[in-house]
Amino acid sequence: MSTEITRLHGTTSADLLAIPVIMLGFHPRESCVVLGVRGTRVEFCARMDLDWFTNDFRFGEVVDQLENAVIRCAGCRVAVLAYTADPEAGSLAVEELVAVLGEEIVAESLVTDGDLFWYVHAGMLAPPGGVSYSYASSNFAAQAVYSGVNVDTCREEAVQAVRPPEPASLVARCPGAGWQPRRDLPPCPRMNE
Repeated sequence: MSTEITRLHGTTSADLLAIPVIMLGFHPRESCVVLGVRGTRVEFCARMDLDWFTNDFRFGEVVDQLENAVIRCAGCRVAVLAYTADPEAGSLAVEELVAVLGEEIVAESLVTDGDLFWYVHAGMLAPPGGVSYSYASSNFAAQAVYSGVNVDTCREEAVQAVRPPEPASLVARCPGAGWQPRRDLPPCPRMNE
């Protein structure tokens, strides 16, 4: 595990949308992300499914974790972001998070479908036609490539890289677990004496 800090500098809302991609190591899809920012430093990045608020158990768990993160990041402001093919659903999820976190600490709320982004305010997406957005052409994407930061296409791809092997593949590799002697080898000379 590297302790080296990659420093990236951004100034636009498009750069803000690129931060989770780099911090998570994959492009979030159908997701909400909360960034805790203190000064110019991102202190935490939390991702949850876009429908996080539709399940009572998950709602309470998400609220508890976010409250703990905000408390530990005393004095931070947050950005609430949604990545979804359905901007209206993203807007609803963002509004729920803003209500939970408290409007007073939310610096920015955005929704993107990957091609456009919108500002979310009072349940409205603005501007109505969106603003052009592309992670690949963002300032952060270029800086990340230059810094050697690897970004996977999706969460599943990122998880696959660290997922332990399936039990069936372990059995095939573990001596004594279903092991069979190779029949194609010549017999050992000592055994024939």
